[in-house]
Order: sequence, then C-alpha cells, then structure tokens
Amino acid sequence: MFRVSLISGDAELLIHRLPQGLKYAQEKDRYLGYLNEWFNWGLLSNINLYPVISRIENSGEVRTRNVGLRTARGSHIDISSPSRTTGIQEDPDAINVRQNINTEVGNRGNFYWLPEKSNGVLSREIHTIIYPDRISFLGECREGEVNYVLGRVRHYLP
Repeated sequence: MFRVSLISGDAELLIHRLPQGLKYAQEKDRYLGYLNEWFNWGLLSNINLYPVISRIENSGEVRTRNVGLRTARGSHIDISSPSRTTGIQEDPDAINVRQNINTEVGNRGNFYWLPEKSNGVLSREIHTIIYPDRISFLGECREGEVNYVLGRVRHYLP
C-alpha cells in the first residue's frame, strides 16, 4: 500500500509481507518503479533512520529488546536483552555497556512500543524493528497503531 499526504508531503510504502525468497530492496524498487510510471515523480528517496534509532531507544516510549550500534570508526556493536519481555534498560550491566559506547547512531532497533507511554492511543505493545532505511512491524497491526508508530518515528527525525 502506498500513502501520501498532499498537505505534508509525507509518503509511506507499506509492504505487508514478502513472499518467501524475495528481498525487501527488490520489492521496494519494483513498487517505486510502478509509482514513477503512474505519477512521473522519479524515484522517491528513503529517509535516513540512523539517528532516529538512538533517539527512540532513549525516549522512554519503548522497551528495547535489541539495539545494533555503529561507532564513529565503523565498528558494529549489538546489545540484546535476555527475553522479549525484558528490555536492555532493565539490566545494569547492559546499561553500563551502552553508556560507554559513544555513539548516537543505531543500525537497528528492536523495540516494543508501550501502551502506557502512548497517552491512550495503543491498547497493546507494538513490536517493530527499525533499520536505517525501513520499519518492520512484527505481527498484525491496526491502521491506527501503524499510524501512531510512524508518527512517533517522524517526531524523532532530525
């Protein structure tokens, strides 16, 4: 599904589920090619989500199951919690390691959006993985839940 706001210019390409063996980038490019044929917009560009991942991690709105970080010199560091019901914020050792990594750039954020932090919008946890170029919603979500999470991600854009 493709949505665009003619007022804000925000656009979203929602790929429900990839058939087995297909890669996200190939499917995305195929759909963007269709949009270009129909509307002659040219290829739409992705928003860089690298800085958003660390901002969301520190927002208090989510439980962080896993975060992948990139250092200034290009090294990659992963920190994972012991279970999906426990965040890395609950482990003093993980907190200590995370605080000692001097980076504001995330490669991946595995987050559970918490209903108690959503001002009544969410009635259940919404599980997402945020990559530098896309957001993956795990499990079935209602349109309002997707809209809420996408709005919060946009809030943390630079």
